[in-house]
Order: sequence, then structure tokens, then C-alpha cells
Amino acid sequence: MELHFTKLQGNGNDFILIDEYECVAIPDEMKAEFAQIYLDRRFGIGGDGVLYLSLSEQPGLKMRLFQPDGSEAEMCGNGIRCFAKYAYDQGYIKGPCKVETLAGIIPVDISYHDEDFLASIGMPEPKFLRKDIPATGDGEYKEEIGGFEVYAVNTGVPHAVIFTDALDSVAVSESAPPIRKHTTFPNGANVNFVQRTGENSLRIRT
Repeated sequence: MELHFTKLQGNGNDFILIDEYECVAIPDEMKAEFAQIYLDRRFGIGGDGVLYLSLSEQPGLKMRLFQPDGSEAEMCGNGIRCFAKYAYDQGYIKGPCKVETLAGIIPVDISYHDEDFLASIGMPEPKFLRKDIPATGDGEYKEEIGGFEVYAVNTGVPHAVIFTDALDSVAVSESAPPIRKHTTFPNGANVNFVQRTGENSLRIRT
């Protein structure tokens, strides 16, 4: 079987994109397994997620996103920007559009600045209550995990957020997995270490 794919990255998040605009390339029952196999960075193609592009039943396109563990995520900001770039290059869209996701319909605005492609998206309203993240317990999320004070928010997918004054010294590959897989996150969470660098600027390592 020959399968065409495109590799894309946005802000360091990298994705495999499978174009199903005209026909299904990977059957739905195999999409999770495909992600588990081919997102592996040692034995597969490697990536943070598999994006599937197809026509929506509503006007516009549909994006599905599967993660390395095989789970399907509601949405990803960097992922949908890569998705929009590919759709524009293929001629599927010619300007602002709407993309159907599990998080709802996401508006995407497209422009060029000095020959650089820019895609701005209308992010879903952030959710801070544990029941909406989802996380166990009640109220907003705040836990101590592995010596870190951890907050959480859902912006389409669950994000664990840790603020630090020394971002470069954080051993992300060692510190993140226990937080991502913590029992309070039934579906796991993306782990973000954040340093404030100015009144209106942040640095993030994920």
C-alpha cells in the first residue's frame, strides 16, 4: 500500500498530515493505531500528532487530530495553523475559512506578510474547571506534582501549566511525563513550562 503524507511544523510542534479531501486514506478504525505506530520518532515517521484533512458536512474543511498514544484530541492551535497552510497550498481554500474540529467550528484567517504565510485562529474559550479539562476533583486545577506547582486549562486539549523563573534549566523530557500521566488527568495533558519574559511576553517549553 502506498500512502502519501506531508510533514509540517508550527512553532516546533510537528505533524504528519494525511489528505482525505477526495477519499478516505486511513479507515476510521485504523486511525488510532496508525498514530501509535508512525508518530514514534525511532521506528516511525515521528511527530506530535497526525492531522486528517477532509471535507466537512458544513461549509469548510474538517480536521481530526490523533496523538502518539492513539487518543483523538479535540483541537491544537499549532496543528490547525499547519492544516490551514497545507489547505491553502493545495487550493482547497483561498482565504479565511472555517474548520470543523471536535472542539467546534474554528475560524481561520489567512494572510501574507513579507512573503511569510500567516494563519490566525479563533481559539476556543479556555476552560479552567476540572470537569471541563477534564481532571479529577472539583473547582479549578492546582496540584503539586513532582515538586512543581501545576495549573491546568483546556484550550481544545488539556494543558498542564507550570510557571518557572529558570526555563532553560528545566529538564522537560524528565519532568513532563509524570505530570502528563498523573492520575488527576484521565486523558493525559500536554505539559507546558512557562517563563514570563516581559509584561506581555512569555517563553514556553512543551
